[in-house]
Amino acid sequence: MFKDDRPDSLKKIIISVVQFGLMLIGLIGIAIEFFRDNGLLQQLISKMANSPIGLFSFPLLFVVLFLINKWMSGKTDGKASERGNLPMYLMMGIGAYFVFNIVTTGSF
Repeated sequence: MFKDDRPDSLKKIIISVVQFGLMLIGLIGIAIEFFRDNGLLQQLISKMANSPIGLFSFPLLFVVLFLINKWMSGKTDGKASERGNLPMYLMMGIGAYFVFNIVTTGSF
């Protein structure tokens, strides 16, 4: 992205701090959404347990997560690909969403 910049330049440090901050806010926001009263985790588990194929959903979820992990960490043409950065950018997007919510509504 910035080929002529030194790794310790002020611009790189500021970009890294903003990226880290967005990822941290994304993780905190997801944790709040998952673990609050009647949060996403409780709703997901109750829906999976009450559905007719609920017991089949849990192993299927783990297989899908395993395949996604293999796809992201796989090498292309003998060198590492950039697909491993997708979770970082996804988490930064989630962090930006929660920052927008905090600014507009005052809470997560």
